Amino acid sequence: MKRGTQRSVFLLGLLALAATAHAQDQLGYQYLDHWVLNNSQDPFPYYVDARNTQPGGNDLSLVEDAVKKAFQAWQDVDCAWPAFTYKGRSNIVPIPNVNDRLDGFSVAAVWVTDPNSTEFSDVLNASNSVVAAVPLTHGGLVYQCDIFLNAVSYKFTTLSPTPAGFIDIQSAVMRGVGQCLGLGSTYFYSDAVMYITLDTGTQRRALTSYDRGAFCQRYPQTGAVGSPCDTTACGAGLTCVTAQSTTSGVSQKICSKPCPAGTPGACPDPYQCRASTLIPGSQYACLPEAFGSTTKVGNPCTSASTCGAPESRCLTDADKTTAFPSWTDGYCTESCIANADCPLGSTCSNVGAVGKRCLKNCRPGKGDCREGYTCNTLPDNGGDVCVADCATNSDCGSNYACRSCDHACIQQKTGTRTVGDPCFQDSECGTNQTCLKLNGNPQGVCSEPCSVSTCSCSPGSTCRPAGTGEDRFCFRDCGANTCASPLQCVPFAEGTACIAACRSNQDCPNGLYCGNGGQCYDPYAQTDGGTCTLCSDGGTPPPPPVDGGTDGTTNDPGGCGCQSAPTSAAFLVGLGVLLLATRRRRNV
Repeated sequence: MKRGTQRSVFLLGLLALAATAHAQDQLGYQYLDHWVLNNSQDPFPYYVDARNTQPGGNDLSLVEDAVKKAFQAWQDVDCAWPAFTYKGRSNIVPIPNVNDRLDGFSVAAVWVTDPNSTEFSDVLNASNSVVAAVPLTHGGLVYQCDIFLNAVSYKFTTLSPTPAGFIDIQSAVMRGVGQCLGLGSTYFYSDAVMYITLDTGTQRRALTSYDRGAFCQRYPQTGAVGSPCDTTACGAGLTCVTAQSTTSGVSQKICSKPCPAGTPGACPDPYQCRASTLIPGSQYACLPEAFGSTTKVGNPCTSASTCGAPESRCLTDADKTTAFPSWTDGYCTESCIANADCPLGSTCSNVGAVGKRCLKNCRPGKGDCREGYTCNTLPDNGGDVCVADCATNSDCGSNYACRSCDHACIQQKTGTRTVGDPCFQDSECGTNQTCLKLNGNPQGVCSEPCSVSTCSCSPGSTCRPAGTGEDRFCFRDCGANTCASPLQCVPFAEGTACIAACRSNQDCPNGLYCGNGGQCYDPYAQTDGGTCTLCSDGGTPPPPPVDGGTDGTTNDPGGCGCQSAPTSAAFLVGLGVLLLATRRRRNV
């Protein structure tokens, strides 16, 4: 067979794999861990950033119109119930600080123009993200959601068609609204508003069938617990009741159903099985959590009484313990034994000598934690949670070091192996590393997380997707016969990396095959197009940080990509590692 024919067959195989993955994903909608409870009876209020009359070089009235259209596009979906109400420009209220993510004001199109600001480094990943929504959540429910636009790295416009080199404002804000609603990114549907990237010179102002499907599955207008029933009757097995909104206290008519007390999963998230006489013949009903009864996990506090619930506790400077610096300005929490004991949006974590406490969930590099706190991955399935920043090793206690790039305390390890070395357990790898096992393969490879934009992989390694969500790890770059035995040098869409020898085709990234000697092969792999600059403090304790970290240089608006707009076939090759990894770092 001629080489050209071989290549055609190989590419057709990749396209077939892409089509199969696409078909399998049609109902695989991606969601975040929060919900908006506001419907037409109590619409979600939002404002527009009006600090500048020419934001991003655009007339404020045109920006205002684009933002309103972005919200309206989601509200017009007739099979979903969230609703919004525009409250005006930020200078009308006035809102003292539109960048404040804890003030209760939801501001859209917050323009970030200062490359030295915390919004640029923490929220927008130091130039990577075009747009980022930061929801303020408690118990998994959204109380506030700000949408930030990256006017440091990108140019924005309201013109149609969108000129080359510019980002369409309405398209960007529509994606931000989707994030506020708890909709995750899709990697397959490139025409969707919620597609992982938003390129310059393009528009996505119309919701696609994927966007609408994900939205309506999350918030069904009829026939489900939580569906509004002020104008539409509930379906079979449901009863229309009047209940207070957890986030606003406004009374709403919503559909509910009876539930057995104490039965996990009896009600769909985010609803709870609460004692109630609202449904005749039942002592319990699926309802939103009672207004004013939720511990605002992660909020600042001076005493437990300011945290929102009778069972609330307040962590203070006196609760400093190994691996956990002083809790600056207090930290609202609850005692717990397991995750089920914590409000939605928080994880039951072991806080050293303090004991188990509920800590606020977060996404590394997304600005989910308040000022003075960082998103750290705790050991023993402690999850990605907000904890206080450290400044020096002494803040962290014995056997821990302060990672300077993101001010997180990391456990010092005695393991001597480095990124790209073979392993069977975490203890064999160095500080800030884990023994990553793909597809249940008993043979692992030492790697380190690189989901934080202010940190970087060590020279000679590249940040690649592996795991769930947006988890990424540093993999050692390689050439033929350069990986430590029994690891193999495997080609990817871009570059190569050392991973465990394959046992079958399933152990290889999509489109590659397992050959003799456990080698995944692709005779037509391309050379490396570049590297990511993400987390790499593994080995020795770092010096105290001088500032908030260094700028990242990646281009993925999802938080840490090495490519600005991957093609479907090339992306599937990289995605193979993501889908094959079985390690779940976050325990929600």
